[in-house]
Parts: sequence; structure tokens; C-alpha cells
Amino acid sequence: YADFVSMGERISARLLSTTIKSMGFSSKYFDPAENDFPIITDSNFSQAKILSPESKEKCQKIIEPLLNKGIIPIVCGFLGKSCKDGSITTLGRGGSDISAFALGNFLEADEVIIVTDAIGVLSADPRIIKKPVTLKKISVEEMGILAEGGAKVLHPQALKYKTDKMKAKIIHFQNGNLSTEGTEIIGAFKSKLILFKEKLTMLTVLGTGFNRDRISFVKHSIA
Repeated sequence: YADFVSMGERISARLLSTTIKSMGFSSKYFDPAENDFPIITDSNFSQAKILSPESKEKCQKIIEPLLNKGIIPIVCGFLGKSCKDGSITTLGRGGSDISAFALGNFLEADEVIIVTDAIGVLSADPRIIKKPVTLKKISVEEMGILAEGGAKVLHPQALKYKTDKMKAKIIHFQNGNLSTEGTEIIGAFKSKLILFKEKLTMLTVLGTGFNRDRISFVKHSIA
């Protein structure tokens, strides 16, 4: 499955690298079938999760030296390499956003620019509200709410790689200029989860005729 659905991205990335070389620049294409592919994932081939420590180590070992030499790396979006057997995995629909922000995070990039077919983040759904305006700035939290709510501008999982030091923006591909204005994403991702090292147990008691005395008895018995 992953080998088949990845072919379009792999061909496009290879052509991009070739085009860059034809313009007189140095470039290297990274294919997920090769050992040097920098995005390492679990073995879930259709909805893979990036393994950050392994991927960061590989990015800094392989990609960073190329950048220091002025070589432009071309890494396929939405694809990964299984840590289990080295097979190709996919990050799911919209996974190229995840790839971009993950690479930016692992390489401590100054900025991540998402070039898409949207002019940026709109103030409202254009199918409902006439003439919505393009937002110049939006917080990570607001962007996350929109993405989780179904807005297809950016994959919600990409935002977890956004840091305070990393600038990020969304622009339209027709501008033809990465310095053009779009929507800037402000702030860093902060997880709201609370993790416990100790194991937790949940017990559900079903029955009829419970009163306060019986509930208290059950609580003390469990404790």
C-alpha cells in the first residue's frame, strides 16, 4: 500500500531536485526506500507516527551537514521509514504538513513556510460568509482549534512541532515568492495533557439500589 501511494510524491520530489540542479544549485534527493531517509516512524504503514529522537538524530547527522555545505536537501513529504523493517510508511492525509514542521523542529530551523493552494487562514468559511478576510496572524491554539474542527489549511498534528523560536506562515503557491505575506502562526505548541508515572486503575460498579452508605462501603473497600 505505502509503496503504491508514495510513488507520486517520490517522483515529484525527484523532479524538483533535478530542476534545482539544472538551475545551477547543488541538491540531494532523499527517498524513503533508502537507508539515509531522515524521518523514522513506527510500523503503522498508513497512519505512522514519527519517532522524534531517532528522526532528530538522523536529521542532524545527515541533513544538517548538507545545509552547511550549501546543498539543498529534498525530502519527500508525508512519508517515513519504519523503525522495524525499514519499509515505507505514510503519515496519513495531509501528512506533508507534519513532515515540514517535524524537519524544521529537528533541524532547529528559523522558519517553516507552508506553500499551499490557500491564500492563508481566512476569518470565516467562504462558503458561508461572503468576502472573509485573510488573517495576518493566528496563534497556535487558534490554528489548532480550526484544524481539529475540519479546516484543511494545516494538519493539526503538525503544530506539536512548532516552537517559540520557530517562525511559521502559510502562503499561496501562486505568489511565487517565499517572502510574500500570508498568515503567520504565533507561539509554541503546549500540551495540555497531565501524565502520571504511577499506574491508574478505573473501576465501574453497576447495579440498582445504591445509596450513600453502600457507595461509601465500596469506596473504603477499594481503598
